[in-house]
Amino acid sequence: MGRREMREHIFKLLFLGEFNETEEMPEQIQLYFEGLSDLQPTEQAYMENKYTLVKEHLEEIDVLLNEKSAGWKKKGLQATKADSPTSISRCRLENIPENHRALQGL
Repeated sequence: MGRREMREHIFKLLFLGEFNETEEMPEQIQLYFEGLSDLQPTEQAYMENKYTLVKEHLEEIDVLLNEKSAGWKKKGLQATKADSPTSISRCRLENIPENHRALQGL
């Protein structure tokens, strides 16, 4: 599975989290992954890690979105892929080493 496809799955997991309670999400994530064919353990670990990082830093991501979108209409913001939470989180968090989750430089 390529990184683009994995990012799509991460986005779907984040979206799924909008409709489930936090305590339900581990089970929902497991059910989601069970539905994927040919999923490698390393791919699942990668996606779980990125999902967790985004969830841990949603407040900081929202602050960045609000700062960068001042004066934008909500409709225009929704159509802008570059400013989506997953794009911002990917750009900001992708290069953080696995053992260092602090948001430095934000």
